Amino acid sequence: MTTTCGCCQRKLQLLMIIPCGHLCCADCIEDRYTEVGASCFFCKEVYEPEVFQELQPGFDFREVDDSSKENNSTTNTSGQQKSSGCQVVQGSSQSQSPNRHYWTVDASKIFYAAARIRELKKEFAHRSACLGSNQPKKARYVKVIIFSQFTEIIWRTKLAFEQQKIPTANFITRVAPKARMRALKRFREDPSLNVLLLSEMGSHGLDLSFVTHVFLMEQIWDKSLEQ
Repeated sequence: MTTTCGCCQRKLQLLMIIPCGHLCCADCIEDRYTEVGASCFFCKEVYEPEVFQELQPGFDFREVDDSSKENNSTTNTSGQQKSSGCQVVQGSSQSQSPNRHYWTVDASKIFYAAARIRELKKEFAHRSACLGSNQPKKARYVKVIIFSQFTEIIWRTKLAFEQQKIPTANFITRVAPKARMRALKRFREDPSLNVLLLSEMGSHGLDLSFVTHVFLMEQIWDKSLEQ
């Protein structure tokens, strides 16, 4: 399975996740970093390299200073030289295996949630149709929360849902407070917006009594948080 790089349009099996949510290949990330620094090729949003690194398990994103580049150019016997200011290096096979397994487990949960949400939308639409226009009872819409305590998982879920054409409201880390509240308001009022991505930061103090379903992406040991 391949995905198109949003920058160079090449179809590749592996792309990097930029903190703003866009997908880009390692070569384009490297070129962009060299030319203008750490920023998105599409929306131009600036990001911290450390934040970018958190979203790439199994890969090492590091800056390369001039002295190291000079040493590389003199010792590289293959004739290939790196002139960029950063490198995205794939980790060893030993360190990658746990990450690959970890992501496989997460991916299965994410795509199960996406499939189940589609089923729920059909079920609720069928119920509304059965009520008929003469029924006084107000139609109820699917309102689903996807909750994770981990930033990486919630952002991977966001990207996967975008690829599956499932819009989401995002009450998660790295989203501005005002934007989070606007997203929550829209999630509450818009019948076509069925999914709210929620991280631990939004797990307290919100009135979510209108929600119909909650998907927990991992086991929660703190029972007060689960409630």
